Amino acid sequence: MGTLRARNRLAAMVRVQDAAVMLCTRHGFEAVTVEDIARAAEVSPASAYRYFGTKEAMVLWDGPSEETAEALQAAVAEGPPIVALRDFVRQRARDDASELARQRLIYATPALVAASWAILVEHQGVIAKALGRGIEAEVLASASLGAIEVAYDHWQRSGTVGGLDRLLVRAFAPLTKLR
Repeated sequence: MGTLRARNRLAAMVRVQDAAVMLCTRHGFEAVTVEDIARAAEVSPASAYRYFGTKEAMVLWDGPSEETAEALQAAVAEGPPIVALRDFVRQRARDDASELARQRLIYATPALVAASWAILVEHQGVIAKALGRGIEAEVLASASLGAIEVAYDHWQRSGTVGGLDRLLVRAFAPLTKLR
């Protein structure tokens, strides 16, 4: 997992995100300040900003991105690309109460929806690179993100822990027939 410093940083980032989701769910995204989040996470506001850059990122962060990109490339190299991507997402999807609360907060907050779309554009490039080169890889990456978005939207609207894996399988089903 890396050095002690890296582990401590990751632990602090998790605390910041947990505090952000809890406070924003309780009081509303706009009513909560970065200072409130930092206080609840027991870090300085400067550290919270250094880790994330924005309040939106404190809620939207999904873990170490470099490690995820490398793991995705390795997974896609082992089988049919869309099936490998679907299974990669399924293995990393958290279907628990805290993740459901985070997703419901994201979908209910216009600023978080907008910020999440900007992140999806970045993810599209990472996924396309893992899938190959050219317009076909970009189309499959975009369609895959659409499938993920639809699955998560259905899940958060259901308000029920459990079932995310089944929704991901259903959302990816039309794409698995493409290649």
